[in-house]
Amino acid sequence: YASQNVTGIYANAAYTQANTATTNAATADSKAVTAGSYANSAYTNANAAFLKANSAYESQNATGQYANSAFIKANAAYHDHVETIGT
Repeated sequence: YASQNVTGIYANAAYTQANTATTNAATADSKAVTAGSYANSAYTNANAAFLKANSAYESQNATGQYANSAFIKANAAYHDHVETIGT
C-alpha cells in the first residue's frame, strides 16, 4: 500500500507538472500571436509612412521643375534687359 501511495504521489506530481507546461505553452502562444499583431501593425504604419514620403518627394520634384522654369525665364529676361541696355 505504501509503495502504491508513493507511486500515486509521483503520478499526481507529473500530472501537475504537465498541466503547468500546457498552461505555459498556451500563454506563450498567446503572446506570440499578440507580437505578430504588433509586427503587422508596425509594417502597415511603416508602409504608409513610405508612401507619404514618396508622395512628398514627387511633389518636391514637381516644385523643383517649376522653380527651374522660373529661373530660366528670369535669367532670359535679365539677359534681354542687359542686351537692351548695352545697345
